[in-house]
Amino acid sequence: ATLISDAASNSWYLAGHLEYQTGTLRAEYYRDLHKDPHTPLPAHYFDSDLQPQNTWHDQATQVYTSWLNTLTTARRQAHG
Repeated sequence: ATLISDAASNSWYLAGHLEYQTGTLRAEYYRDLHKDPHTPLPAHYFDSDLQPQNTWHDQATQVYTSWLNTLTTARRQAHG
C-alpha cells in the first residue's frame, strides 16, 4: 500500500487494500489462477503450506487510527 498526504488540504490518498480480510487476496488469487494458470503467487502472503498470512493487520489499524485522529484534530481546530 502507498499513502500520500497533503497537509495543506488535509487530504490523504491511499493506494492498496488495507481493509482486506485474511482470505480476500486468496480468493482473488484463485479467481485469477482459474483464468490464467501462470498467475504468480502473491509475494509474502502464503506460508509454506499455502495458508494465507495477514501480515498487514497491525499496520492497517495504525493507518486508519492515524487518519481518524487527523480528522478529529482538524474538526476540533475548525470549531475552536
